[in-house]
Amino acid sequence: MPIPLFWTRLLPFWRTAEIRAASFLRKQGYKIIASGFRVKDGEIDLIAWDADVLVFVEVKSRKGNDPPETNVGYTKQQRILKAATVYIARNKLHGARCRFDIVAVNAIPGGKPLCRLIREAF
Repeated sequence: MPIPLFWTRLLPFWRTAEIRAASFLRKQGYKIIASGFRVKDGEIDLIAWDADVLVFVEVKSRKGNDPPETNVGYTKQQRILKAATVYIARNKLHGARCRFDIVAVNAIPGGKPLCRLIREAF
């Protein structure tokens, strides 16, 4: 069961952004199946199904208007790829089509946070 959004004021900013991103993705038709998947060499913020495509989602957030997705560089992408490989192996999903998306969350002072989906980000 999702956490009611009014509780998010008690959480760190990064966690609030992940919760908002998950809610945003559900509204886009994604089915969230895991969050905070971590292994020794990497991590994935959200894992979801978008129809028949397994999607590994990196959530990036910033306070202000700067585009947070610019901070998903090569090293971060490699860490996500390593974690995705482990997830696929553990869950025997070798035949699944996969994609890597980014949800960029901008918290505008005095306004509601804005979420943007970047499909096939890398």
